[in-house]
Formats: sequence, C-alpha cells, structure tokens
Amino acid sequence: MTAIVRELFHHQAHADASMLVAIKGHDVASNDDELRKLFHHILVAHRYWLHLGQGLPFSVESESIVPGTLQEIIARFQETHQQEGVWLDQLNEADMARVVELIQPHTFRAGKSPWAKPSHKCACTARGTALSAPRDSACWEANRHQLTTSSG
Repeated sequence: MTAIVRELFHHQAHADASMLVAIKGHDVASNDDELRKLFHHILVAHRYWLHLGQGLPFSVESESIVPGTLQEIIARFQETHQQEGVWLDQLNEADMARVVELIQPHTFRAGKSPWAKPSHKCACTARGTALSAPRDSACWEANRHQLTTSSG
C-alpha cells in the first residue's frame, strides 16, 4: 500500500508542476486571479492531507490566506512537495492502518483517504483554456522539471 501512495503523491507532484509551468509561461494566465485562487485551493488540500497524515495541527485561518502572486503559490507548492517527500520516505504500513479524524466529524483509515478531486485540475485547465494558455502535454513534459529544480 505504501508504494501505491508514494506513486500517487509523485504523480500528483508531477501534475501540479506541469500545470504551474504551463501557466507561469503564459502572461495572461500567470496573472489571472481566478487561476491563482484555484491553485491555492489545491495547495491547501495538499497541505491539509499532509498535516493530517503526519498528525500535525492544521490552521485553517493561516492556510486560507491566498498568496498575492503565482510565484508565491509556486514556492508554497515546492515547499509542500518537499515536505511530502520527507513524509513519504518515512511512511510505513502501520501509518496506513492508522485511523485519523478529520476537521469535520468523519473518520477513515489513512490508506483509504480521498484524494484531491480531479475536478480542481479540470477547473484550472478549463480556465487556462479560456485564457488561451498552453494545454499541450508535450509543452508540459518538456518543462516538467522546471518547478522541482528551481524556485524562479
């Protein structure tokens, strides 16, 4: 189970980086408030599950503050992906069986956690398309390591 979770997190990081690189490379999209808010929403979901998985407190108040620029969002994604990597390196089967309690009155096993909804990525893609941002997967693939290897 831990191998599957690691693979899913790595895939998610790749998808995040691909979309952010494409948006960053498009002037109109990189300055679009709606896209910035959508990506912030995705980031908060990542951070919530990371904190929950680690048994750390999650501050809804501080995490709800939307950064003012796409570059700030990118920096937070990079930081979060690094934190996820450290956590994943230590993840074991016992962690997957642990019952966690959500902010809402629900419980589930960590190994059965609901993943970030694809609809968030679809909303970002739709918004990017409306702004004529690149959606070509070859463009994303060519730039996929840009966000994970540099902060600028």
